[in-house]
Amino acid sequence: MAVAIAGGELSVEPGLTGAADLSVTADSRTWLRYLASKKGIVRALLTRKLRLVGPLGLLVRFGRCFA
Repeated sequence: MAVAIAGGELSVEPGLTGAADLSVTADSRTWLRYLASKKGIVRALLTRKLRLVGPLGLLVRFGRCFA
């Protein structure tokens, strides 16, 4: 799935489109806890339950979409 954020709008597309600025790999429990702000990014990264390819700042900005 490809998620794009541009001009203050979030869109989700099936499959992969274009080059990714950030790639995130996480199990569903870790991902949902991150979005609910119950689990910190640092702990998830250190325990390798959340893996990133790209800048951490983009993940932080993405998380703000789910306040």
